[in-house]
Amino acid sequence: MGIALTIAGQFDRALKHFREAVRLEPDNLAALNSVAWILATHPDPKLRDANQAIEFAERAAELTRYQNAAVLDTLAAAYAAAGQFDRAVTTAQTALELASAAQNEQLANHIRKQLELYKQAKPVRNSTNGKHPGKEKISNGPRP
Repeated sequence: MGIALTIAGQFDRALKHFREAVRLEPDNLAALNSVAWILATHPDPKLRDANQAIEFAERAAELTRYQNAAVLDTLAAAYAAAGQFDRAVTTAQTALELASAAQNEQLANHIRKQLELYKQAKPVRNSTNGKHPGKEKISNGPRP
């Protein structure tokens, strides 16, 4: 439900669903990542929360041992939302390396665009279409 709401641009409702999923299953990687992404990139500044975004994204990154490009992309966006652009650049570069190694060109291109924003000290802001390449491929499958 949260994914459908995000795609529809209904970020507030999606956030509620993803938060509930995390409450019920604290290690739900997809939900952790989605909460972090929405909190970091929400189009309404009153509803963005960079510090919480970092907490959720760091937890997701820890669960993947920092080896999931989409999760690191979200962590980079959270750092940028908090004004930590050096960390955003470093994290996005790692995400780009992972996406390229996995031959996920759609995600790699997405990360390249965001990396340029971070180098200009600009955060990512979600558009109303809610689309984010690679995020739909995050699963709670086996972790290394």
